[in-house]
Order: sequence, then C-alpha cells, then structure tokens
Amino acid sequence: MHGLAGCRSQLLVACGLALSGFPLLARRPRAAWVVSCFGDSHTEGIYGAPWVPDLQRRLRVECRNFGRNAWTAASVARRADAAQGAEAAVVLAGTNDALLELAWRAGNQGMLSIYRALNELPADYQPSQEAFAASFRHLLSKPHVLLC
Repeated sequence: MHGLAGCRSQLLVACGLALSGFPLLARRPRAAWVVSCFGDSHTEGIYGAPWVPDLQRRLRVECRNFGRNAWTAASVARRADAAQGAEAAVVLAGTNDALLELAWRAGNQGMLSIYRALNELPADYQPSQEAFAASFRHLLSKPHVLLC
C-alpha cells in the first residue's frame, strides 16, 4: 500500500500488535477494555485518514479519542492523566513539534502565534529536541502508555 492508507494500515497493525500483547490488558474481560488515544489532528481525525475508529473496529474494544488539532507532544503529555482507567493509551505525536520548529527557524510569527495559543505555550517558547524528548519521557512514565 502507498500513501496515507498504507501509513494508516501500518500504524494500526503496529498498535494492534502492541496492544494484543500488552500484559495489563488482562485486568478485565476483553469486552470491557478501554484504549485512550492521544495525539494531534491525525488522531482527532480532522486531516488524513482517521485511525481511531479503525483501531476500535480491528481490536473490538472501546477506543476513546483524545486527539486535538495542533497539539504538540507537550500538550499531549499534559493531558495524559485522562488515560487513567484505560487498559492502555496509544500516543501518536510529533508532527506539530516539527512544524513548530520549522516555523520558529523561518521566523514565521503568524504560525508561531497560532501554535503558542493552541498549545498554551509562553510567548518566549522556543522548540528544542530536549523539550520534545522530555515530553515523551513524561508520557512513558505513565502506566499503560504505548508510543506509536
């Protein structure tokens, strides 16, 4: 497969395989499993192909969509506590971090203003690999979190 459909299929297979072997999923009967899905517009389903409904159909479990347009990894990490009560949380993030860094390097103040407002970032925020890595470390510190 090529393009978005191929990428979505690969993502679903990877997440599905990871979740199917996730030992903590045995806490409740499969029919009661809940998977929280975090990310940006790709997770929310605004642009491209919405993958959360496909994941729910393939796994036959409830998948809750916590994706929001323009969210960075830091925004996702701040909201990861919403995954409590779920057997697992799947995170797809990083696209907006890359776009934010490109806008910052190009001096695109309009784009920076939009990202700062949508992510509640301070006016002097500067994207960095360290901040991005810290966000993912925070996510991985949460129980039941899988990064895709």
